[in-house]
Amino acid sequence: MLERIKNVFLTRFHLASTAARVATLLGVMVAATVTIVFFGVSEDVIQHNGLAMRDASRLAWITHHRSGTLVSGSRVLDTVGSVGVVLAIAVAVGLVLWWRRVPIAAALTPLAAVLVAGATAGTLKVIIDRARPTPAHQLISEVNQSFPSGHATDSAALGISAAIIVAIYLLRRPLARLAVLAVGAVVPIAVAASRLELGVHWPTDVVAGLALGACVALATIAVTLGLVSGAPSDPATAGTSRYRRVAAWLRGQRGTTVAHPTVATL
Repeated sequence: MLERIKNVFLTRFHLASTAARVATLLGVMVAATVTIVFFGVSEDVIQHNGLAMRDASRLAWITHHRSGTLVSGSRVLDTVGSVGVVLAIAVAVGLVLWWRRVPIAAALTPLAAVLVAGATAGTLKVIIDRARPTPAHQLISEVNQSFPSGHATDSAALGISAAIIVAIYLLRRPLARLAVLAVGAVVPIAVAASRLELGVHWPTDVVAGLALGACVALATIAVTLGLVSGAPSDPATAGTSRYRRVAAWLRGQRGTTVAHPTVATL
């Protein structure tokens, strides 16, 4: 299986345009970076050294400089980054992508990334069993294990995977792609910061969570691109085509197969 994925990747990389090759190399570099960050922070937490030794002082500084506006915003982001809301958004994004004629494997990528990232974070919480900051720091009650932050992990997995899939399959203008990728990165960072403002996580918890979520998102996208080869030829009319195909199916007619160019043409 791994050999097949490698061969598919190398073949598509060879046939890809220069822009696609650059994007692929950047993705590999980012994936390597976040993986190193995650394992480095995890080691510090497990060994109780390095960055973990400064967690208490950094969280104390953050909680000491709280403001009403930041706290209010953090409470909203606490809800936005909760498991139920993230899963609901992932499902909604998948449905919209499917409606826009994105291949089903790619449309399901955000949901798959969230599920894998959430399961991984939950497992690590039990294994590492790190205590939360004391109740004196917390503005909301959190009693389960602290490392890594589930909010940061899930939001990063959703934001990054959804942004990349949308940029690949639905957008063509470079500035539009950059904008959606920026949103996909900034929102998870804001959610992670809200956990510190509310005093329910240590700084290394959210850093590791963001890195883990990003790593899972990029890995899931790599698998997706190995499974599919199509992108909508005309994003502006994709929704209309999907509507016509669904209407035809409801009338008992066989839909017309639409040819797609390969992702390598992006």
